[in-house]
Amino acid sequence: MKELLEKKENFKVIMPIFSWEDLRQNPKYYERIFRRNEQAIEGFLHPAREIFERVQKQGDQAIIELELKYNNRLDSKIYNQTNLRVSQADIATAYGRVGKKGLATIREYISGVNMIAEALMDKERREVKVERSPGFIVRYEMAARESVGIYCPAGQVPLPIVSGMLAASARAAGVPRIAVFYPPTEKDAEIIVAGREAGATEFYRIGGAQAMAAMTYGTETVKSVDMIVGPGSSITQAGKIIAREKGVFTDSIGGASEQLVLVEEGAPIESIIMAARDILTECEHGETSAGVVITNSENIAEKIQTIILEMAEIEQRGGVIKAALRKSSAIIVAKLVEEMVAIAKEYKGEHVGLYIKDPQKYALNIDSPSVSLNPINRPGLMSTARANYGGTFHCTLPTGPKGNRQPGSTTPRMFLREVEIMEMLPQGALIGLDVCEDLARVELLPSHRNAMLATRLLNDRSLLATDASPLGKIIKKVLAKR
Repeated sequence: MKELLEKKENFKVIMPIFSWEDLRQNPKYYERIFRRNEQAIEGFLHPAREIFERVQKQGDQAIIELELKYNNRLDSKIYNQTNLRVSQADIATAYGRVGKKGLATIREYISGVNMIAEALMDKERREVKVERSPGFIVRYEMAARESVGIYCPAGQVPLPIVSGMLAASARAAGVPRIAVFYPPTEKDAEIIVAGREAGATEFYRIGGAQAMAAMTYGTETVKSVDMIVGPGSSITQAGKIIAREKGVFTDSIGGASEQLVLVEEGAPIESIIMAARDILTECEHGETSAGVVITNSENIAEKIQTIILEMAEIEQRGGVIKAALRKSSAIIVAKLVEEMVAIAKEYKGEHVGLYIKDPQKYALNIDSPSVSLNPINRPGLMSTARANYGGTFHCTLPTGPKGNRQPGSTTPRMFLREVEIMEMLPQGALIGLDVCEDLARVELLPSHRNAMLATRLLNDRSLLATDASPLGKIIKKVLAKR
């Protein structure tokens, strides 16, 4: 296998096979797989900042010029300020283009998302109330954010499930204003209808970093938002980073799509085929996507490589898939299942498919925000694609080797603010004041300590009558004038 590794210069071989031992000893290949796209977004920060400056200064005009510059399919006579925002007539047209069958499909999908979103919100709505000390009541309640901007990619292919999934999540949380942004495209009917059915209130034909800038600053046509969510290209995600710097709350910063599958020795051929499909599914998103297989069987490694290569040849987006399989994809052969899991934890994949004997045992230990369980003794074949379309919150997950340091999927909780509400009942006003006074003294905050003294004096008038402190004198003076 070491000899095979040396032949894979510049990753000319599609979906190469490496032993874990050899891979660790070759920094060039290890970095390419395990540090995939780490610098990609950083490289787009400078141009994204320039775009933000233009949009801040020139508003709609900057957006129009930028869209025409980056999209040579746009007609300057058609794309202008009057159609940045999707009109009610445009929405009606989109419904007509989708048709009855398309609408039924979208509604069935949204129904599944709503079911999960409402179940998650039931958990968030549970009241948390604690009596910190006698009479000291602390409650925690959730409040929805006022507005959210959803970015829906449409540069290569339209992704209506992004529009529908995230709008449904925000609606379940109670967000009143939900605006969907997508690059100008003629293939927008499903994006509009899915978003509308899920609860979106506004739609804008604006893409890339200029969309992030418009959501951050606002323009003549666009009102700024409190929160930005959604996947997108590297420059779009760079724009999200800048929006975060400007004080806009965001979900995870996501790079190129990733799929990791673990296939244990003894897996039936059905599991092997479906694991191969998982890799092809995620690599279809773009040439910078990545698919990695980890197995403890050289025989499975060779089988899955053959299946992936044969299937890539018949895929409609085969060119995109093969480019992704060359760039940062590979098959890694380990020795034991425990070593497979350790490698997976080191990789930190966006989507993970566990085709092993006991997937539940390891589901929480591999640092992935999305895990599909496929026990090989009873394969139900839960593919990543099925999980996506089944109504779960897959479309905005953290990616890259530092993905575990970011928020997970964009569930309704992401759109909520936790508010701490405190109340003091009269019978508890004086309880625990001495501890608070001591803490104020330790922290060298005399005004905090005076707040405790004021509480004592206002709740115990006999103490106030004899108190000779400067604070006590002021309080008696104010009370005498009321």
